[in-house]
Amino acid sequence: MSEEFKKKLVQQYFRTRVIDIIESVKSSCYNIKTNIISAESTLSNDELYNQLKNGFYTNKKLGSLRISHSFELDSDNIPNLSEDELDIMIKNVIEEFDFEKTLDEIEGNIGGDFW
Repeated sequence: MSEEFKKKLVQQYFRTRVIDIIESVKSSCYNIKTNIISAESTLSNDELYNQLKNGFYTNKKLGSLRISHSFELDSDNIPNLSEDELDIMIKNVIEEFDFEKTLDEIEGNIGGDFW
């Protein structure tokens, strides 16, 4: 695998993680296990950035990154990214998502901000 392809796989890993986090937040709100204020906090750019970066390093140490349900990138194929490259990659992935729209959708589906 080329380094460029490996980097694209890591970007996909981050996208998958963001989607997983969004789905978890939605599920918690719909099941009234968390409130919209907690959801806003969890889906803040800073919190997501920290979760993604920490998750990357944890999974890298464990030996693989789960790119999708059926594909993992093993430790031998995880590209060596500088801190700057990693920061930029994470921030670019976060910018792809509209969290305000997601939070509005959650509020609309649970009947408004009643907490």
